[in-house]
Amino acid sequence: YGALLRRTRARTSKDRDDALRKLADWDSKFPTFVHAIVATLLSSYCCFMDEDIMGDKLHGSSKAWEATVGCTAGFFVWDLCIHIRHYNLLGWAMLVHAALGLATFTICGTSQEMPCAYYCCSMLLFEFSTPFMIIRWIAIKLKSSASTVNALTQLFGVTFFACRIIWGDCLAFPRVWAMLFNRPDKMSYVKAGLFWVLTVASFALNNYWMYRLGRRIFMKPERPKSIGVRKKSQ
Repeated sequence: YGALLRRTRARTSKDRDDALRKLADWDSKFPTFVHAIVATLLSSYCCFMDEDIMGDKLHGSSKAWEATVGCTAGFFVWDLCIHIRHYNLLGWAMLVHAALGLATFTICGTSQEMPCAYYCCSMLLFEFSTPFMIIRWIAIKLKSSASTVNALTQLFGVTFFACRIIWGDCLAFPRVWAMLFNRPDKMSYVKAGLFWVLTVASFALNNYWMYRLGRRIFMKPERPKSIGVRKKSQ
């Protein structure tokens, strides 16, 4: 970070803060983009095609599940470190998300008897909307037209609603809560409590983000700047 910041020749504290924010954004979003693609492919296979996991949602395990755990736990280690380092820039919501995700996949991934692979992978399917968010962010950084940004915002909104509200609120969360209500005898209270905290926090974050996204789509659309404003900003 020090070498990169020196290369930007940040002469003032404001320039340095701007350069640090750009580095933090790329450190957060590029790994998130890669993980979202890999994780959704692996979790889709585990949830819909892996017979070992589909046949036993609590005890089932497979090589695909092990790959999912390795990929996702490794990502959350990185994500947690980045959000701790840049807490003032990136905020609390994603820090909580990273901490809960790492705890869940560490405990379930190391459990040989009851990994709960199906339930973990069903919540990883939320990440299907993430690549569209990153593509929209890249379009903004590249100063794409307002119509392009608005189209990407709406596409992201549709996928977010489908993945996190319809699939999450209506299907994935109720299944987890039904499982926790009838807690299996061999499931520890620690794991049951972790699943409860994770699902409630994810439910709250998903709906909070959906509210903010809805405001941006329907109440504050991106508007193209006038020629005079563009010249002034330049």
